[in-house]
Order: sequence, then structure tokens, then C-alpha cells
Amino acid sequence: MLLSALRQALIVSCYTRDMTPKQIFKTHFKTKAAVGLFIILIAAFIRYFNGHPTTFGEASLFIAIIFVCVILIGLIDYYFYEKTAPKIKAKLLDTSPLLEFQNISFAIQDGNQINGQINDYNVTIAPLTTADGNNYLTIYIALALREGLDNYFKRFDDFFNLAISNEVLFAKAVIKNYDKEYDFSKLLNIVEETTLNLRDKNIEPLEIIDGEYNS
Repeated sequence: MLLSALRQALIVSCYTRDMTPKQIFKTHFKTKAAVGLFIILIAAFIRYFNGHPTTFGEASLFIAIIFVCVILIGLIDYYFYEKTAPKIKAKLLDTSPLLEFQNISFAIQDGNQINGQINDYNVTIAPLTTADGNNYLTIYIALALREGLDNYFKRFDDFFNLAISNEVLFAKAVIKNYDKEYDFSKLLNIVEETTLNLRDKNIEPLEIIDGEYNS
């Protein structure tokens, strides 16, 4: 259940190698198709209200061009996130600063994230990459649910806020360009300070038994 919750929580979770055709369409093509349809409708309304008649051939050509653009952009998006991104993430896991976490007993999970314990809190760290060349680091700390935490869902500290996925509570951080601006010591210090802060606020770690959370 914990791994399932993490897969849902992590941004990277929607990019897997065993997606169904429906999931592929929804992830990589649906939004682009909606934008293409919007462009077609706007163009049609503009020509109509300006009094410019449109022949069937012109309309068909314009729709075909939009359709081809949607397919090409969707394929580029699919290829990057399904083929290229996993290789980039694997390389990020195998280089500093994430490699150093594996030297303190963090283990690779699902091929795209590492998991370990810091101050008795279960911590999952996953690199993300985008088509614009930016690399992000997502950090999830599994927590025990309790009342009185509403104020922390918008902001817990300078890096973390609380989030819930599949009924599991996490402290979540997303750090942009971590590979350029943070070394291992800085990242470890961020997580250690947050776990100590969580403890001070009586927000306890989630109890993990054989990879599953104990609610």
C-alpha cells in the first residue's frame, strides 16, 4: 500500500513502461488534442464573424495540419517521457548527490527512486526530468495521520508541505534544479531538519511493516 501510494503521489508515476493505449492517449495526447480542437474552433469563429467563406478543401487542409501537429507533438512527448526520461533518471540516481544517499543505506525501488530511513522516518527520493531540460527532486516522508494538521498542507517549512495520496500522509518537497544547486550534504540537512521539526510538532513517522504501512 505504501508503494502504491508513492506511485500515485510521485509526478513521475504517470510515466511507466506498461501503460495501456488508453493511458498513453490520456497522458500524452488528450490535452494536445483538446488544444488542437480549440484552435480549430477559434479559427472557424474568426473567419465566420469576419465574413470570410471557407471552402471544404480549406477546412480539411487546416484540420489535417492541426491533426498532424497534435500527433507529432504527442509522439515527441511520448518518446521523451517513456524512452528518454527513464534513462536520464537512472543516470541521475547513479550520480551525485543521489549516489551518496545509497551509501547511507538508501535502496533503489521501481528503478526510478530510492528509499531509506532518516531519524526513523521513511523517506522516498525520486528525480524527475522534463522536456525543457530541468531536473527536479521529489522527496516524500511517510507520516502517521492525526488531527490538527490542516495548517501544514499549504506550508510546513521552507521546502515541505503535507499531502495525502491513497489515504497515506506525506511531507512532500519538490526541488527544482537540485543537481545544480544542492550537494548531498545540503539535501541531507534539509531532510534531517524536517524530520526533527516533524518530531518536535508530534507528527510521528508512519509505521512500516514488510513494505506496507500499519494504519
